[in-house]
Amino acid sequence: MQPNVVLIITFVPEIEYFSNVLHLNCLLQYLKTKFNKHFNYHMNIFVAKLSPAITSEDLQELFQEYGDVVSAKVIIDKFTNESKRFGFVEMKNQEDGLKAIEELDGCEYDKSIIVVKKAEPKAETGNRNNNRGGYGNNNRSKFNAPRRD
Repeated sequence: MQPNVVLIITFVPEIEYFSNVLHLNCLLQYLKTKFNKHFNYHMNIFVAKLSPAITSEDLQELFQEYGDVVSAKVIIDKFTNESKRFGFVEMKNQEDGLKAIEELDGCEYDKSIIVVKKAEPKAETGNRNNNRGGYGNNNRSKFNAPRRD
């Protein structure tokens, strides 16, 4: 795989922005966003307003009509074990994914009008250690201070 990456890198003039210690995945992600039309990679699709009865297998079967499906998953609530009525489909070919989005968005599937669009990457929420809830920074010294009379 490395010789292929070296060939890609040699044709990218913006490579000066990257240091030698940059992780390879970050570089590949940059190249995919910068030169999107030259890459034919998997496409993640968000599907919403699904009927509660729809399973991951149903979702895969629906999208297979448009091309090779790498994975399909209906999101299940971990407490109620019921469908959250949305899911994600990963298609092998971006062109097939775009065709599926165009044709399936707004159509009726199992008595429900579904929403189909390109999945957005997860937004980074920052440092998870700082988000503990409750009193925030876990500084309990104010509760353990000696009483002043």
